[in-house]
Amino acid sequence: MTNTKTYVLILGASLLLFCFRVSAQLLQVIIPVDFLPPFASWQSGALPYEILLPIQIIMIILMAKHVWLFNANKIIPNKNRGKGLIIFGVIYFILMIFRMVAGQTFAADHYWLNAPLPTLFHYVLASYVLCWGHYHYKHGTAKNR
Repeated sequence: MTNTKTYVLILGASLLLFCFRVSAQLLQVIIPVDFLPPFASWQSGALPYEILLPIQIIMIILMAKHVWLFNANKIIPNKNRGKGLIIFGVIYFILMIFRMVAGQTFAADHYWLNAPLPTLFHYVLASYVLCWGHYHYKHGTAKNR
């Protein structure tokens, strides 16, 4: 069995950050508070909030299950899965870097590109995917399917 403690910490921290993001935005809808950015700051407008929230809740459930499986050492590493996750994670991360740079420079008036807070949390999700991929790539074999 591979020691997954570091992976559990990184994946768990990413999950907690994402939970904070979802909870903070929901709080701003229900009972707005002054110590958090306003609702509009959390929302890029790519999806209506009524669609976004259930998707985020499903993601939290899946991520939590995944972290639990890591913690219980029930993940079977697979090098090929790791390659795929790393490729996806790198592309995702690069796209979010482009989004952040574009939104702060030449596309500052674009609603989706100029949404720094949602972009920040996409970095969190991309980091989750990269960590997951790293585990599979580092500890897996190409024969595992």
